[in-house]
Amino acid sequence: MTSHFSHGRSRYARISGKARTSGFTLIELMVGLLLGMLTVLVITQVLALAEGKKRTITTGSDAQLNGALAIYTLQRDLQMAGYGLSSKPEAIGCPLNGTLTIAGSPSVTEAYAGTLVPVEITQGTNGGPDTLTLLQARKSGFSVPIVATAQSSDYFTVLSSLGAKAGDLMAAVPTAWSASVPCRLFSVTDDGAGSTSNTGLWALRVPHVEGGGISWNDNAALSLIPAAYLLNLGNLGYSQYSVNANLALQLTARTATAASST
Repeated sequence: MTSHFSHGRSRYARISGKARTSGFTLIELMVGLLLGMLTVLVITQVLALAEGKKRTITTGSDAQLNGALAIYTLQRDLQMAGYGLSSKPEAIGCPLNGTLTIAGSPSVTEAYAGTLVPVEITQGTNGGPDTLTLLQARKSGFSVPIVATAQSSDYFTVLSSLGAKAGDLMAAVPTAWSASVPCRLFSVTDDGAGSTSNTGLWALRVPHVEGGGISWNDNAALSLIPAAYLLNLGNLGYSQYSVNANLALQLTARTATAASST
C-alpha cells in the first residue's frame, strides 16, 4: 500500500515538472513584446526618412520642370513680341485704348488700356514682383501697316487694304499721338458689298461698323482719333506675366475675340 502511494507521488511530480517547463513566462513575453515594439519603431523611422527624401527629390524635380516650362513660355512670347508693331517705330509708346463688346445674354463690355510697345516692365509696388507685359500681332498671314488717307464715321479710306480681313483687330495710330490723343483699337467689318457700299471691305476702304457679335468698334471714340495709318494686330497677342501672393507665376492673356483671362 505504501509502495503504491509512493509510486503515484513520483509520477505526479514528473507531470508537474513538465507542466512548469513548457510555454513562456510573463517576463519572457514582456521582453519579446518590447523587442517587437523597438523593431517596429526603427522600421517606421527608416520608412519615414526614406519617404521624406523621396518627396524632397520629387518636389525638386517638379519645381525644375515647372521652371523649364515657364521659361519656355516666356521665351516663346518674348521672341515674337513686337511683330506687327516694329514696322512703324514711330508708333512705339503710343497709349492704346479700346472697348471690347461681346453681344449676348448677358453681354460683356470690357475696357482695355495699355501701351503700344512689344515689352513693358511695370515695377512692383513696395518691393513686390515686377509685371511683364508682351504685345504682338497674331496674323495667320502677314501684318503690314496701312496708310489712311481719310476717315469717316464707319470706315477708313486707305491707299491699300492689303492683308486686312473681316474680324482683324487694328490699331488706328494718329500722326502726333499723346496721352490725350491715343491710339485706338477697332475691328474690321465686311458686309460683302465690296466697292458699292461704304460698309464693304475693299482695296481702298477698311470699314468698322458698330454693333453685333464681337466688336471693338466704339465709333464715337474712334472719330476723335485722326488716324494716319493702321496697324493690323490680327487676333492680338497680349500676355501679362506676374507673381501672385502665393509666389506662383500667373499669366493673364487676351485675344481679339475674348475678354481677359488669368
